[in-house]
This record gives sequence, structure tokens and C-alpha cells, in this order.
Amino acid sequence: MKKRYYGLLTELQLKVLKLRLKGFSLKEIAQVFGTTRQN
Repeated sequence: MKKRYYGLLTELQLKVLKLRLKGFSLKEIAQVFGTTRQN
């Protein structure tokens, strides 16, 4: 899978950032992506 970068962020990082800006918690973001939150 080829990574795309937008400035300094990957496509996935950008998606996470957008969700955080909308007020999503890390737990909610993990649910959106079907994964678990890691510390």
C-alpha cells in the first residue's frame, strides 16, 4: 500500500486529525477505523 503525504502527515494521520478537530475521542476514532487505541 502506497502512502500519500499531505505536508508532513500521511493520509491516515490527516483523517485522524480531522476527526479530532470534530471532537471525536481517541476511543471513538479507534471504533471508526475498527482498531484499538494504543498508548
